[in-house]
Amino acid sequence: MDFKNFLMKYLIVVLLLFTTYRYGYSHSLVVDKSKTTQANKKELTTLHKIDSISKSIESKETLLNHKIDDASQTIGYLNSIINSFGQIFTILGIFIGIIALALPIIMYQFGIKPSQRALKDLEANIDSLLGNYLKKARDKEIDNAISSIKSGTVEQKNKAISYLALTQHEGFTDNQLYKIYSILNRNRNETNIKSQLAFILSSQKSDYAEDFFNEDDIKKDPIIKQMAFLYFTKTGFKNHYSTLTTVINESENQYQDFSTFLFNLSQYSFSDVIELFNDNTFIDNLSVVSLPEMKNDFKITLESLNIPDEIFKNTYLYTKIHNDVTATG
Repeated sequence: MDFKNFLMKYLIVVLLLFTTYRYGYSHSLVVDKSKTTQANKKELTTLHKIDSISKSIESKETLLNHKIDDASQTIGYLNSIINSFGQIFTILGIFIGIIALALPIIMYQFGIKPSQRALKDLEANIDSLLGNYLKKARDKEIDNAISSIKSGTVEQKNKAISYLALTQHEGFTDNQLYKIYSILNRNRNETNIKSQLAFILSSQKSDYAEDFFNEDDIKKDPIIKQMAFLYFTKTGFKNHYSTLTTVINESENQYQDFSTFLFNLSQYSFSDVIELFNDNTFIDNLSVVSLPEMKNDFKITLESLNIPDEIFKNTYLYTKIHNDVTATG
């Protein structure tokens, strides 16, 4: 009985232990399975994340590779451009160097050298160039003055005449002399214009002066006759024998006109006076009427001309005066 009881207790204990063990094991399995499931889920989630990250990385890596390729192409293009610019700059540098070397030569050949020649030409021709410029300016002023004399006011006429009188020693053109001659012929009744323009016309030999001062009626106008004497002394009395002797011989006072002409002639040339005294043609054309007066009064004329008696006594005029006076006396 006791053994049975003991066996029963023992079996019950064993059964309880087995049951307990089985429950514990089953529970352990359930717990482990649950843990495993959760762990797997976490692992899957992690794997998904890792896979997503990997794909993202791969995508970014691909994009990065594309960008790197693009950057490489850009860098290559820029390098080619830089190389091209380098070549261009090299060529430009060589070209600039050539220009820098050639420029002084070019400047000398086409700039300095021609300038030197031009300067030498200018130095050589400066007088003629300046003279031409001044002549053109003077001709313009003379033309304006002649126009003022022709149609200006009284004040303008006087100023113009004074200007022509001051510049007449430089000469006038043929056209200017013609204009002066034309105005003079139209204004013979205006004493101021007539005397001044006749004096200006007498300043140089011209066809217009020859025509004006060789007119038959110049002896009737004292002003024109005086200007004619000036013209004859300036242009050579031998060129005007006929007019000169006619004016003197037909004068109311032959001796006075002869003395006046001698005085004008002496102002230009002492030798011309002596030449006239020895000019047989001129002296022989003088009227015999004036010879006695010359003998009596010519000493005063000689003194005014500063001609010594010794020189005059050796002239044809002296012989003519004394021989003709003796013959007629």
